[in-house]
Amino acid sequence: MTPAPRALVDAYERGLDPDDRRARGVHQTPAPLARGLVDLALDEFVTAAGRLPSTVLDPSCGGGAFLLAAAYALVARGVSPHDVVDGVLVGAELDPHGARVARDALVGWAQDHGVPERAVQLPMLVGDALVRPRAGWSELLPGGADLVVGNPPFLSPLAADVARPEVLREALRERFGIVGRTIDAAALFLLLAAELLSDDGVAVLLQPRSVLSAADVGAVRQRLAEDVALVGLWSDDGDWFDAAVQVCAPVLRRGPQPPQVAVSSGVPAQVGHRVPWPGVASWGPLLSPVYGVPAVDLPAGPSLSTLATATAGFRDEYYALRDAVVDSPAGDGPPLATVGMVDAAALDWGVRPAKVGGANLLHPRVDLSVLAATSPRVAAWAAARSVPKVLVAAQTKVVEAVADPVGHVVPMTPLISVEPVDPADLWRVAAVLLAPPVSARAVSLGLGSGRSAATLRWSASAALQTPLPEDARAWADGAALAEQLHTATADERAGLLEQVARTMTRAYGLDPDLDAGGQVVGWWLQRAVVRRPARAALPA
Repeated sequence: MTPAPRALVDAYERGLDPDDRRARGVHQTPAPLARGLVDLALDEFVTAAGRLPSTVLDPSCGGGAFLLAAAYALVARGVSPHDVVDGVLVGAELDPHGARVARDALVGWAQDHGVPERAVQLPMLVGDALVRPRAGWSELLPGGADLVVGNPPFLSPLAADVARPEVLREALRERFGIVGRTIDAAALFLLLAAELLSDDGVAVLLQPRSVLSAADVGAVRQRLAEDVALVGLWSDDGDWFDAAVQVCAPVLRRGPQPPQVAVSSGVPAQVGHRVPWPGVASWGPLLSPVYGVPAVDLPAGPSLSTLATATAGFRDEYYALRDAVVDSPAGDGPPLATVGMVDAAALDWGVRPAKVGGANLLHPRVDLSVLAATSPRVAAWAAARSVPKVLVAAQTKVVEAVADPVGHVVPMTPLISVEPVDPADLWRVAAVLLAPPVSARAVSLGLGSGRSAATLRWSASAALQTPLPEDARAWADGAALAEQLHTATADERAGLLEQVARTMTRAYGLDPDLDAGGQVVGWWLQRAVVRRPARAALPA
């Protein structure tokens, strides 16, 4: 007995060698998800074009999960099974075995619907869809594709083929012009889809959620805005895959950009919010209402880069500092600060153990003689950090920052060191980084890039892009409060933190006693880590 069409697809995807699947970035697509996203694309296309699609392309079809879902969906909307398999469905697949499985599954589907195998016309490209020249696609799809759907591989070009990474990157650079070393290949399938869409055509492709805000994908978002509109975004926290990957699916349509984007979730997709189009810098703000991040509109004037520089170090700094650390309460070098030590206006050095290189250390310090002997360059880097600065944690729920006014703490990667050009600006810089509207903006722009959906994953460059407040008097008051907070007792901290939050919210033009301002203050106070450390000041 011939297996059912979907059983063929499932058997192919389950049968892939785990190492091969990871190397190729392949994730098995559950049938309900494939059908739900196909229906989402169909609804959008029918609304725009007033007809059903005549071509449906999956440019990385694997065993045919999305093509099979499209066949069922089209029949459910009144298309005859014979017409569905008469050139409407078009696939491309790098793995020849996968391409055969996709064809066999659709032939089985056709036979189940009374269509003989000889009547099945299924154009199938066996090869890498991304490097296929545009002219080759024009031959395969002379009028373009009305729908582009699928689940492309998730991996960077660097990892796509360990035998020829530079050759592959060069081919992709020649094809699309904007390939970075870390950009996910899935994002390039969005460019391919936009290129291949017909008039009113719609694309819905699964993507890693990082596509919304990753800096390396910025050029892709910019290019897409030139060719297609972002009309929707599907994003769901369901456990859809056999890997720890958070996914979304942008809904792209040929045509002008509408002022709002429909954000949906679930299967079938249900629109939960209509959010103003956020522009190309980041699509992260589309998820702000989903995760309760307050919408803020900060001034478009000068940024923190006019007052400070910033660095987070790199891998070399991390390993060199790790190998030069000692556990000593006093006297054996400057204190070493890690991300885990930093809370809102507090550094838990000496309060609770920190993990450094796999060891739990209560009083980590840098042995400068060891560092100088093993890595003179990193020793010079650490010496350059001996200035008044604000330490900012990464992978947090809000921006968590603490001032180092003496400048004797060494930050360990990925801790960000924000260093005022004029040390007199230290508390002004600290107040900016503790401002609730700054956190709301940063979290919103970065949605999708952190370890969890609403976790902030900041960088030194992103920190420097923070707009400065326009209310100079409130800013000065906030800076004075931030300085008081630095030496506050445990009992004073919570009250002073709230005062800083309210004052700096006012500095950014929001009244903390009204809806918008009160919302952002309350949100920040709920998410900020407001511990009461035993230490009232930084270590000596």
